[in-house]
Amino acid sequence: MLSMCSLCRGYTKYYCHTCNGNLCQHCKVVHVIDLDTKNHKVVFYREKFNYVPEREKCRIHRHCKYNKYCEPCKVPVCDSCSDHKPYAFSLFACFYPKQRSDHKLCDIKTIYQTMRRLFVNRIHEVRSETLYIRQVQLERLKNDVNIDVQKCQIEISRYHSKMITKSQALKDCMDTVRDNVILRVRSNHSCLLQKNKLTQFIARIQKYEHRFEKTANRPVKFLRFIKTVQLLSTQATPHIKRHSMPSLIQEINIENVIDILTGIKITGKGKRRLQVGDDLMLTMMSSPVLQKQFRLEFIGDKWPTYLHHISSVTSKISNRVWVSGFGNLILLDTETRNKLQNVPDSLKQAYGIHTTVNGIIGDELIYIDENFKIKVISHVSSTSDILINMTDLAWKPQCVYCVPSSGDLLVGMYRWDTHTGKIMRFNYIGRHTQTIQRNKALRFLYRHPIYLTENNNGDVVVSDLGREAIVVTSREGRYRFTYTGPVLSGSELMPRVICTDVLSHILVCDEHTHTVHILDKNGQFLKYLLTEQSPGIYCLSYDSLTHCLWVGLESTSVAPDLPLWECELVEYRHMNRNFSLLNDTEESIHTNLTETPDT
Repeated sequence: MLSMCSLCRGYTKYYCHTCNGNLCQHCKVVHVIDLDTKNHKVVFYREKFNYVPEREKCRIHRHCKYNKYCEPCKVPVCDSCSDHKPYAFSLFACFYPKQRSDHKLCDIKTIYQTMRRLFVNRIHEVRSETLYIRQVQLERLKNDVNIDVQKCQIEISRYHSKMITKSQALKDCMDTVRDNVILRVRSNHSCLLQKNKLTQFIARIQKYEHRFEKTANRPVKFLRFIKTVQLLSTQATPHIKRHSMPSLIQEINIENVIDILTGIKITGKGKRRLQVGDDLMLTMMSSPVLQKQFRLEFIGDKWPTYLHHISSVTSKISNRVWVSGFGNLILLDTETRNKLQNVPDSLKQAYGIHTTVNGIIGDELIYIDENFKIKVISHVSSTSDILINMTDLAWKPQCVYCVPSSGDLLVGMYRWDTHTGKIMRFNYIGRHTQTIQRNKALRFLYRHPIYLTENNNGDVVVSDLGREAIVVTSREGRYRFTYTGPVLSGSELMPRVICTDVLSHILVCDEHTHTVHILDKNGQFLKYLLTEQSPGIYCLSYDSLTHCLWVGLESTSVAPDLPLWECELVEYRHMNRNFSLLNDTEESIHTNLTETPDT
């Protein structure tokens, strides 16, 4: 009886050891690229039962089957392959042809299992990452081709009009040449008529002259001649019109014609570079899905408090986060729920006082200490070093953020006496490179920055407590927009923690409504996130490795008589792979596989 898929009505072809479920072909493809299940161990269904691999026939000796493998030659052999057959008696070795003496035979099943274990990680990466990325590239290539076709049609129509114009110019040149030729023919015909007329006139004159000479000694005949014939005068000479020689005009020559014919040039576009865009690889889910949650206990004040800030570790270790709150800054292992490290001298403020960076020696934590100095500490050591020591004591650092792409450090500063703020940028060695403080009208952009981040397009996004708004500037410091809440909501915005995801969305934690606002990179409100699933949201952080959101919820008192508080840390997934790309691509891949002969 055929086994059915655990997720649909398809027939089973694969088995997931992690989920203990059967998978059909389509569900397997989705299973290995889904961000929640891409690390699961998926094998062929027959491998679930430790099946015995089929023994294949030898290509040379068709009556035998492969049962050995020669490691130096890296070829399978059978019992009849004499080139790899060891000698039973060294006495008769001289009668055999000269052979290699370094052959080492081993069981083919053993080497097969060993090699599969060596390549299992590579195959896993190919089917969960590489294949999906190539499918995204194929989809982007289709879009690029459609755009290029439209551009080509526009260019062809534009060149078509130019070609018509140039062909008309060429036709005008040809018409001019033709008219000149016709004019020359007509001119030659007119000259011929005038020649005949002048010849006849000369003949008449010569006739009159001849008759005049014959009557020289005949007076009577001469008198009759002059009486009957009118004497010709110079005015009687026929008028001969002067003709001009036709010729080609100056603009019409062989060079101009060549210029007309070669004026349109077609240049090659060059090689196309395929880029993988996150806008195609990932898509927003209709509603967030809970991944994990656990409770943390902290010793705080007698007043209710909560987690202030969360920073995800940026290396391959995706199960560690730094959290601050209740006057504590600790490193948590989200798998074992153990507290791995504690920073006792951190600033006791409910702001974004820490950030993480993948440094030279591994993951590093950058934080603001109690003396408003910016320090750096590695997870492999418990000692901290001063990274930046502010020289102007009037300005106090309130929040920090390290840009993963450049290594720059953004620091939000606040001045208590003037109630103004500014953003300072430092490079990876702690040298000041930029200050963002005023707009073009020289007005202060910030009053009290408490959280900040940098978007994928380079925009600097700041949560301003004094203005109760999100202030966004470009990478160069030019003012872009201010967000104070949805236009039609009618409620005031109290922004707290902010972060950005891989799709350049801006996520804002609102303390008034305890919800998360999702904006696009231009400040347009898209939707609310986590309104009913997790009430009482106070902080959040985006994990760029798992594409999940870490959310800190409001705290509750553990014991009324003790300053012991318990808060909840929750992980949600709000985006996943774009499975719509698999429909057409999967069918084309299977078609190609069936049409490709086995070798």
